[in-house]
Amino acid sequence: MADVTQTEANLTQLALLMQAIEEVRKQTLLVDDLSQGILEILTAHFDLQQGLILLDTELYVAAMVPQGELEMVPEIVLEAMAEREPRDGDWDGRMAWCAPFFHESRFDGAIVLASETMLTQAQRQVLTALMPFMALTLEQRKGQSRIVEQEKKLTELGALYEDARQRAVTDGLTGLYNHGHFKELLALEFARCKRYGSPLTLLLVDIDHFKKINDTFGHLTGDVVLRRVAHALRGQVRDCDWVARYGGEEMAILLPSTDLKGALVVAERIRRFVRDMVFLTEEKQQVPAITVSIGVAEQRKSDTPTGLINRADQALYQAKSSGRNQVCAESGELVVPAAESKTHHQAYLTTIAEIATEVALTDQARSTYAEDLAEMAYELGCRVGLSANQRRDMVLAASLLHIGKIALPAEALTKREDLDEKELALVKGHPQLSKQIVEQIAGMGTVADAILYHHEHWDGSGFPYGIRGAAIPLVSRVLAVIDHFLTHLKDSQADLMSAREIIREGAGTVFDPEVVRCFESLLDAQIAERSVS
Repeated sequence: MADVTQTEANLTQLALLMQAIEEVRKQTLLVDDLSQGILEILTAHFDLQQGLILLDTELYVAAMVPQGELEMVPEIVLEAMAEREPRDGDWDGRMAWCAPFFHESRFDGAIVLASETMLTQAQRQVLTALMPFMALTLEQRKGQSRIVEQEKKLTELGALYEDARQRAVTDGLTGLYNHGHFKELLALEFARCKRYGSPLTLLLVDIDHFKKINDTFGHLTGDVVLRRVAHALRGQVRDCDWVARYGGEEMAILLPSTDLKGALVVAERIRRFVRDMVFLTEEKQQVPAITVSIGVAEQRKSDTPTGLINRADQALYQAKSSGRNQVCAESGELVVPAAESKTHHQAYLTTIAEIATEVALTDQARSTYAEDLAEMAYELGCRVGLSANQRRDMVLAASLLHIGKIALPAEALTKREDLDEKELALVKGHPQLSKQIVEQIAGMGTVADAILYHHEHWDGSGFPYGIRGAAIPLVSRVLAVIDHFLTHLKDSQADLMSAREIIREGAGTVFDPEVVRCFESLLDAQIAERSVS
């Protein structure tokens, strides 16, 4: 009867322990946390002072009561492993009981329990009966942990693969797709649009005068410009469009399901957006206005990806040849924004011509100034080696050089004494205003640039940007010399030789020394010609 009662008590204890272990299993994720929970249940239930769970053949410490560092594996564990059955022994001066547990006949770990007194026979029976359940519970959690670990590794490998794939197809500087991947995307989109009969257009975008930006402000600033323009392009197109760095300062945009008319609208929007952006160097110095030229081509029925690229490239070349800051279709036609119809465009030309005349008439002494400037600058341009197109731009720039002064108060234009600080700031801002007015005319981008930079000095002390040396366009350097010379003649009432001496003194600081040398040669020739006549 006593044996039956003891058996019932053991079964009750076993059920309670199994229930407690199951609760811990539900509340933990890691095998070590589950092991620690099981060990704490057992040591508390049997009122034991020490406990240890070692897992796998490596016998790593999964749980310990009290928690701490195990200096060495107890001898009793090695004996139990060798005999594959529970053993009594000694652990740190306490009476210990060690039971190995197995999974499919494979050693899976061991538990060590120790106290000041020996475990009773009833306690040993309960623990021995509990071992298979405990071993299965730990093995299942180890299996789950292995799955979780494998999934984690697969996720990490997937992330590494995706990162490597992105690096392989992405330009490191701009974050856009690189040239190689663009070719792959073009082939895919080309085939898809051809199959379904939907339109496909290509934009080639080139940052104007990019080499000059690098030469003047350094490659770090050039990199900033590339990154910001790239970001602007992404922001101006749809999620289904593809933007890539095609090479150097040139970028490509694929517009699926977009015809030529729609692509020209997108291109013009991009051109205007970039034109209105403000760029600063690391020293917070403002970079002169950045503009882009864009060539646009549409896929044809009997077409190839190479043919589409070539036509877009030819259109880009036409846009740059027409003065930059332009959008050009593959037909060779420059895009005039919707707000600038031909009628409006002609009216704009007429208006700024009238403004230029009004500025000239503000000071009667300078009423023929533009004509004199254009004539003398043209002759000097021939001597310094300007091309026919550059000389044409210079003549146009000469006639519109001071158009931005329309915003200045009349007294600032005619004032003979020194200007105050506010007036001086207004005067220094007129080249930028002149550029903004002139660049609204299609094909006048280089003319606008010539006007913008004609107050820059050879040594970098000029305005509005303080650029120096060869970074200043040659047309602007020629205009600067003639503008200063004529200004001294007309405004200061200086004689020719005095005005000439002022230009000579500015060589190497204000003016390009070579342009000054050619200017003096021109002046000598004109003096000699007048002497003969």
